[in-house]
Amino acid sequence: TKACVGGEFKAFATPSIGSNLLWFVEDGTFNLIEDSVLATWSIAGEKIISAFEENKCGKSAPVSYSISVNEPPFISGNILGDDTVCINTTNTYEIPLNMLTTYNWSISNKADFSILNNVAAITWDSVFTDTIFISATNYCGTSNNVPYSVYIQSNPKSPTISIKGDTLLAVTQEKNLQWYFEGNPISGAAGKAFVPQQQ
Repeated sequence: TKACVGGEFKAFATPSIGSNLLWFVEDGTFNLIEDSVLATWSIAGEKIISAFEENKCGKSAPVSYSISVNEPPFISGNILGDDTVCINTTNTYEIPLNMLTTYNWSISNKADFSILNNVAAITWDSVFTDTIFISATNYCGTSNNVPYSVYIQSNPKSPTISIKGDTLLAVTQEKNLQWYFEGNPISGAAGKAFVPQQQ
């Protein structure tokens, strides 16, 4: 039997004629309503509710019920994954796993993605800023969505190179450049202009 932290759990019992019904709620509070009890817990865990009868001749042996009290669902920690990614690449996002919890992933725009509970693999095919949403669900309901923004950028294009005097000029919109010689990066050559030095 399950219950939720902060929620009410109702248990019933029917006493014998001439007997009073007494209740015990482990680690919780309760209110009596005729032959039932409304129990509330503030801490999750395995709890016991017991009922027994009492009359002039004494008390009966208790009848006990085991109650599994669960925390309401919540997202513990932050979404782990890159917030800037490349178009047409698969990127993995993860949230710390809480047992007995199912995770609900969604995105604000179209993309290909697969889900394995607390892990999502997403591939975008357009350049824009998207938002990933995740919520948690368990016996006690569903949490609010937690958002995470991701910028999807295009792959860099090869620059056009021109020569002006002894200077090589790269014509490109890209901000981060690196000059190479025979496939190897040239140390310190990272701007749009480069003056080759004879070795």
